[in-house]
Amino acid sequence: MLQLMAEHCRSMKRFVYIDERVTGKRRIAKHSTLLEFVNNCGQIESLTLGGIKIADSDLALILQNFTRLTTLDLSGSIGFIGSFLSNVDAQVPLAILVLRECTSISQHGLNHFLIHLLQHDNHYPNFMRIVVPEKLQHWESLTLLGLGGNVDIQIAFTESTVRW
Repeated sequence: MLQLMAEHCRSMKRFVYIDERVTGKRRIAKHSTLLEFVNNCGQIESLTLGGIKIADSDLALILQNFTRLTTLDLSGSIGFIGSFLSNVDAQVPLAILVLRECTSISQHGLNHFLIHLLQHDNHYPNFMRIVVPEKLQHWESLTLLGLGGNVDIQIAFTESTVRW
């Protein structure tokens, strides 16, 4: 489906792909398909890739090449630990990141991103909200990072929100 859309998405601004297989085996996002998708669909502002297996390197490719992408929803997807968030070299317009039920994301990967966000805020100048998996609901490192009231980012879990 992603490959088919990559051929016909030149003016598309929102793309939603959710793999809801009941077998538990995730469809793998092939690098070549993602490369074609990124090259042909440059107008995308909101992207949902749910329930697939995708690598950090492919997610970094998406972040760096979709120059209008403000919302990325990876709910239920696996195959990445979060390093894609801090492996960007350019300014990324991303404002909202949804990682609900992403079981492969690590607390370390998210910590690294948040530290990167604070130290290099010019990479994510519009970033304001992240929804993390429930397994990180007791994310004690938020206070350990020394985040003060001058950073206006929301971290949301299933029911609750923490505001920096």
